[in-house]
Amino acid sequence: MMFEVNLDKTKLGISFMHDKPQSALREPYCRTTKCILYGLTSNQAIKLAEGVSRCSWLDNFRKATGRKLALSAMKGLTREDRQKVWEVYLNRPRNQPKLPTAQRDVSGNVMEGP
Repeated sequence: MMFEVNLDKTKLGISFMHDKPQSALREPYCRTTKCILYGLTSNQAIKLAEGVSRCSWLDNFRKATGRKLALSAMKGLTREDRQKVWEVYLNRPRNQPKLPTAQRDVSGNVMEGP
């Protein structure tokens, strides 16, 4: 998924990718997160910069932490620009949680909970 960000009248796209190695060996870093910055034009996306974070096999993998570290590792963005990108990420539209469906009996009547 790509997020669109407008920085100084420039339309940019930010994409995050998570990678888990196929190897079962305990390597120093077991998962990585890439943050890729694209310049968006009317018909194409041009890769401008990339930042990578690595998660130790001793740590719990969390997407948000990996994304924040990968964004901070990206060269070419000021701190203020990274803050704007992070705000867009935090305020992104998310999938609405699914509401639980009612349990029904054989006749189709809604059953009362315990």
